[in-house]
Amino acid sequence: MDAPTTHIDSKKDASAHHLAVKIARIIIAVGGVVVLCLILIPGMMIWQFNRPPFSLELLKQLDRTMTADDVRRVLGTPSDSWIEEDAEGRPYEEWVYQRRNSWPMVYIYFDRDGKFSDSEYDY
Repeated sequence: MDAPTTHIDSKKDASAHHLAVKIARIIIAVGGVVVLCLILIPGMMIWQFNRPPFSLELLKQLDRTMTADDVRRVLGTPSDSWIEEDAEGRPYEEWVYQRRNSWPMVYIYFDRDGKFSDSEYDY
């Protein structure tokens, strides 16, 4: 015949059950966080990776009478800029706008007189 269950044994069983429930909850919570990280972080990266550096509607505000300062007021400071030479060796400026860790880029071109001449969206 089995020994009768004592009050102490039932307390130990209840305590062990309570501990097991706590551990299971922690495992579920950690697993949930891991799953969210595996889904949300790559999803956010993909979403950010494909976004243009600004609303492309802003490009409609640019016209050929605008100086570099005028363009900067509309689009903000470019991510990078450099000087190129045309076929006749005359310098002109190019700007690029790009979000950090993303691909889409907007190129802004200025003519030899420093006026906006064109834009190009590379995605």
